[in-house]
Amino acid sequence: MKKIDPIIWSITDGHDSSINQFNYLTGESKHAELDKLIDEKHAFFTRYSKDAQRTMDSILNNLVDVCGWNIPSHLVYKRTHGVDNTTLEPSDAARGVITYLSRIGKTGSFDNVNSKILPHHMCHALSAYHCSPYNNCVVLTWDGIGDGRYYSESVFRDGELVDYTSPRWFVGLGSIMRWVGHVCKYHISPHVDKLETSASLDYAGKVMGLSSYFEPGLPRDKHFREQVNQYKKLMDALPDYQAWLKGEFLQKETLDANPVRAWDKPWTQDLDHDRKIVWSSEDEIMHCAAVQQAGSETFSERLKSGKLAAKIKSADNNIIIAGGTALNVVTNAYVREKNEFNVFVPPDPADGGLSFGLSVWKAKQLGWKGYDHNNRPSRRISGIPFNTKGLGLDIPNSRTVTSKEIADLLKEGKIIGLIQGNIENGPRALGNRSILCNPEFPDMRDKINSNIKNREWYRPFAPVCRLEDAPKWFSAKTFDNLEHMSFVVDVKEQYKDTFPSITHVDGTARLQTVTAHSNPLLYSILNHHENVLLNTSFNVQGKPILNDWPTAKKILDETDLDHIVFLNRHELQLFS
Repeated sequence: MKKIDPIIWSITDGHDSSINQFNYLTGESKHAELDKLIDEKHAFFTRYSKDAQRTMDSILNNLVDVCGWNIPSHLVYKRTHGVDNTTLEPSDAARGVITYLSRIGKTGSFDNVNSKILPHHMCHALSAYHCSPYNNCVVLTWDGIGDGRYYSESVFRDGELVDYTSPRWFVGLGSIMRWVGHVCKYHISPHVDKLETSASLDYAGKVMGLSSYFEPGLPRDKHFREQVNQYKKLMDALPDYQAWLKGEFLQKETLDANPVRAWDKPWTQDLDHDRKIVWSSEDEIMHCAAVQQAGSETFSERLKSGKLAAKIKSADNNIIIAGGTALNVVTNAYVREKNEFNVFVPPDPADGGLSFGLSVWKAKQLGWKGYDHNNRPSRRISGIPFNTKGLGLDIPNSRTVTSKEIADLLKEGKIIGLIQGNIENGPRALGNRSILCNPEFPDMRDKINSNIKNREWYRPFAPVCRLEDAPKWFSAKTFDNLEHMSFVVDVKEQYKDTFPSITHVDGTARLQTVTAHSNPLLYSILNHHENVLLNTSFNVQGKPILNDWPTAKKILDETDLDHIVFLNRHELQLFS
């Protein structure tokens, strides 16, 4: 029988399900997102209800036997679907974990948490706060929907949550962007003929990327502003949003984004309703720009409202943005540039990070005092190592290299997949599962989009540079908290032509900065490269960031990727 340690396992079940291990004596935490364990983007346990036990056994055996996780003394489970979850009935996933643990002789406590005990957005707030650099702050969560709500405000002081509110009438930017994406058949979802769930979770990000291609000018300016104002009304009034979904809100000529025009009954999520074409290609871009602008303005204006502004001032002007909308780097940057706040976004602000918040909630009940805010874990890296099955270092066309040699290959225009350590938490590769290349080559963006990742033409790529070099190439109010690719910054005018592959059409870039402490290998490569690199996640369209050798090797063999570099302990191995 395995030893039972002071360990919590927390499981959240909804899209982007995850498992968190937490030692409530030391605060040590390990995190695993389901999609990276089973190679299915936005995976959720409830999809496997017909085979829940075998699926859960496989996942937990991997975490315990391969990843080195401990057997828990406490198990906590929470459903995180969109509805108001008040049931305390365990799901098949929860029963699967209980069965697994009882089979190996584990006895301990089990908490099945519903929305009345711990709301979805409070879980987001706990997760975000306890990896932030702030002692006092307000955490603002804004997402698609969770436990029947879209938005919350959480005030933390000296490590404790002291105030929580979740107004019912605010609507999530992510929800409206998702429906706009459903309507955009030319650019956002040309492959979709039926309503579905998982792929549409990416529509908000696609809408954000496409929005920058809108070119304002009379007479379109007036119509554009009308659309922005109408989208803002939807975000501020839940009844209006619900009416909009049913085709009952406002006049058709003033808000022609109504999803009823694309789907007969969109609010039913009925897979039998066929898709219709609504807008021209040009109008799709205009609506993407309008909803993006509406979200940025709405969020920024909300922060200046009397009660919330007072909360933020009392919390040292520190805010954290969490929830799915925190992945909107344009809105994040707008908020930071338009207000005098310190702003932080965690590496996994969406639902994939919820189980860490659930662990924190339980650990507090068990007497955990919290982290020193000056020494909190960054949570950038997960508890899942790279699966090296099938990787032999005697593979032909492989050799040992140095970070300088990697930098030289990048200068020559080679595209390299970098694998080191455990996989990242969250949806963005931060240097552990990255595709790197030199953005000075003008065709790199199109080459990677078309020939490696198979992404849409309008989706931008992020630059990465050393923190101390950022002011040389980019302009921003501050370069703090850019380690998670959470904000866009302006590319300086004189470097827009120098770095065409990371400069978006609007002159911005979603910058990641690194230090010798945050990512020593990537920092060393940048030292030798003496420039900016393009960094994108090591995956292909529709798949999560990869975490096994066969998938990496397939991309190397079948696409325009030139090399893979794998950090094997302290040795860099290059495969061609």
